[in-house]
Amino acid sequence: MNEFKEVSENYTLPEAVREAQRCLHCKVPLCKKGCPISNDIPEWIAELAKGNFGNAMSIINARSNLPAVCGRVCGHERQCEGSCVLNKTGRHINIGKLERFVADFDCEADLTHEAIPEKKRGSVAVIGSGPAGLTIAGDLARKGFRVEIFEMESEPGGVLMFGIPEYRLPKEVVRREIKKIENLGVTFHLLTTIGRDFTIDDLFASGFDAIFMGTGTGKPKKLPIHGIEHPGVRQAIWFLRRVSLYQSGLMDRKEVIVGNGDKVAVIGCGNTAIDAARTALRMGSGEVTVIYHRTINEMSALRAEYDDAVDEGVRFMWKSSVVEIEGGNDDRLRSITVETDGV
Repeated sequence: MNEFKEVSENYTLPEAVREAQRCLHCKVPLCKKGCPISNDIPEWIAELAKGNFGNAMSIINARSNLPAVCGRVCGHERQCEGSCVLNKTGRHINIGKLERFVADFDCEADLTHEAIPEKKRGSVAVIGSGPAGLTIAGDLARKGFRVEIFEMESEPGGVLMFGIPEYRLPKEVVRREIKKIENLGVTFHLLTTIGRDFTIDDLFASGFDAIFMGTGTGKPKKLPIHGIEHPGVRQAIWFLRRVSLYQSGLMDRKEVIVGNGDKVAVIGCGNTAIDAARTALRMGSGEVTVIYHRTINEMSALRAEYDDAVDEGVRFMWKSSVVEIEGGNDDRLRSITVETDGV
């Protein structure tokens, strides 16, 4: 599917170096303060600016186990880039794109070969192989713990594999990052469900000293809208997962439901809602409208994601709320009632 080809293009090597050289290396780096994991951003950008790509990668690895992922989908505009002092000039350093470049370049050139520490500090079971599970596994493996991940799916990655569209985060990028963590000595047990195949007591009895649960949010929030239980109304993450399974050849196209000229409404305006809207277009929907009860300035979605959605043809209804859904006899809807501006 060419429609799902990655949208954002990577820097070339000269472009990345030139962008890194714009960094002012502030005495008090606000970008680092804006980063949720306090990544040493000025330090690795300085190494990149000098062409020391291996050093840059080592600095990033000290804080992040998923740099190629974070460089693509992290909320940079509200975090590190949003805190950059050059924002005052309208030309902040493109930190996310630089992080992505360093991670991709490191992989393609096969630069980094981390030493695997001897596993002497105990054994930890990690339940779930999403971003939380992968991160804790990488951190603990580097500190000398024996780590085993238990995942119910046939492939690790969690929401990174099944919840974020291919055009934003290619699956091969996720697989590459997971391979790096596996190379640290982490063991993966796939198609294994804790609670069905093993219990927590079973894990402790088998010799694990500690257990980390990174199972994600299993129960989505439902809105108090009449008709919301109709089968034509689905959670966005359910839809995105089915698209991923279809693209992987694990599900028939008809199981995706959305597409083929359909008129689609998406309630809410977070990043997942935008992902669902843009994916619905790529799956062949004729018209996609995002309905949000607040304004564009109050949406939780990143502005860059919104701009891309508008360019692709997604429509937006602001200060609007769905108050009733009328369904037909199948999985299609007859109509939805929307109130705008409280009218």
